[in-house]
Amino acid sequence: VLFRSQRMKAKKALALGVAHEKGNYKRFLKKKKDEENSIQDSIATAMDLFNNEIGVMIGSSNKLLTKDSISEMIVRSIEKGDLLMIYRSPDGFYLDCSGKRLQSNEYERKWINSRCLIPTSVK
Repeated sequence: VLFRSQRMKAKKALALGVAHEKGNYKRFLKKKKDEENSIQDSIATAMDLFNNEIGVMIGSSNKLLTKDSISEMIVRSIEKGDLLMIYRSPDGFYLDCSGKRLQSNEYERKWINSRCLIPTSVK
């Protein structure tokens, strides 16, 4: 969506991202994995929709920049905490919003679960 937003109107790029994310629930029900080899849930979908909006804003505001320059802008946005990520412990376990470690049965195969979104600058 990010690089497409350089070549098309922001509204259309956002619509493409939303259309892609809408399929997540159908893929979830069929237990189909996404391009990152995971099964999306409502938390991952919300994160992707939010991050897509930021990416479209960056791409549509910088139509003449190279992909490398845009990528650098995204990295800076990640470092500043402008994007969202799923909260994990330093050893990779998912955490709820209070910082409690989640057991896999608390989020696996559950569309709505206690995984938590946090700004990308939080570690």
